[in-house]
Amino acid sequence: MRSARLFDLMVVLFIVASGLATAYVCFGVLSSQANGRFEQYSLGGAIVGAVVSWSLLTTIYLRVRKASEDLDDLRRQNQELQGKLIRGAPRPDGFVIEVDERQRVVLARPQDWEPKGGIIFQLEMPGKPEDKDSFAGSFRCSFLPIDKNKDSKQTAEQYYNYQLQQLEAEAKSGYVQSYSKEFARLGGEAASAESLKVIARQFARVKKLRDPGSLRAQRVWEIIPSTEFFGWIYDCAPPQVVVGHPTFITLRGNGFHKKAVCRVNKKSREAKFVGPGVVEVTLELEDVANPGYLELAIENPETNGRWSNLAWITVIEAPHDRPAGPEAPAGDGGQQVAHEMPAAENPKEAPAMTPAEGRGKKSATSAESPQAGEPDEAFLEIVSMTVICYQEALEKIFFFEFWDDSRDFLESSDEFNRVLASARFLN
Repeated sequence: MRSARLFDLMVVLFIVASGLATAYVCFGVLSSQANGRFEQYSLGGAIVGAVVSWSLLTTIYLRVRKASEDLDDLRRQNQELQGKLIRGAPRPDGFVIEVDERQRVVLARPQDWEPKGGIIFQLEMPGKPEDKDSFAGSFRCSFLPIDKNKDSKQTAEQYYNYQLQQLEAEAKSGYVQSYSKEFARLGGEAASAESLKVIARQFARVKKLRDPGSLRAQRVWEIIPSTEFFGWIYDCAPPQVVVGHPTFITLRGNGFHKKAVCRVNKKSREAKFVGPGVVEVTLELEDVANPGYLELAIENPETNGRWSNLAWITVIEAPHDRPAGPEAPAGDGGQQVAHEMPAAENPKEAPAMTPAEGRGKKSATSAESPQAGEPDEAFLEIVSMTVICYQEALEKIFFFEFWDDSRDFLESSDEFNRVLASARFLN
């Protein structure tokens, strides 16, 4: 109300100034003449010009103001009708109304049911799965309620420390390759809160799907451990081969991708992909020319020259003329896999890790698991940025998460940072 009065005063001053300016220009500069009669008074010259200007501008302003007031009235009536619609929604005894204005949904929930948390926004950058970019940048905003129990002593600092402990456990289990952390304030100046910001390098499996019931192809992705990205050898068969007799061997494990190659004593050999956990490798005459040990590793095409763990098989003389010699490094039948080998002896192998709970659970929800044929798969390194905001005033913990492949992350994360800068918390 006060701002409206101030605006009216400013308009009045503008009308007065405009009338005087018009009178000066018309009758002072242009030497115009005008006469008029107002009741028993006779007016002329610049006074008539000023009065006419004031009357015209005042009339225009009043009409514009009336139109604006009519628009405000219509807006208020619309809000009242919406309120009546919401209040008129079916509500059994003991239920309360929940309204989602963004999705235009109104429903009633039992009064003793409490919000558990959930996803607020889930967005994806534009792009088609047929494009060369197999991983589109994804953004998700979700929340968890803070325990309202007065006996709970948890603080924001304690919760952030817990998250960092979980992150460290995920790094040890292979779901996080490396990470960095920092603290930043989020939510604007009025209601900002100190937040934990984590940037992590991870691995993902991406599937391209096409729903038979629609024409739109979609991506489904999930975080995987390093063993599924680099590959992991569990077993080699046979564990021994004879000098001078090239043959094929079978490697079993997990994370063997199509078009992978086998490194035999660091030399590339073709690996026939039999299944996700089985490949067959043909040894060449060069590999079995002399007795000794063959070092084996899998190199997947997406790993940029980094290998899986190492395994060994023994090259022996023919049984009838085989001399007594040194034993194989370790393991049954002269074989050893990398979880028995110190990591320092294989600088290119992936760290020994096993699946674990945590960030490995995260996946895109833009599509369900496929039902229509075998989808294409891609494996790649991605970078995730997660900002966790513990908002005590709102009794909620907000999660702002962004993922993109490592090639595009530097550019695309700039837009995510703009989203974070625009975030505000409304009390």
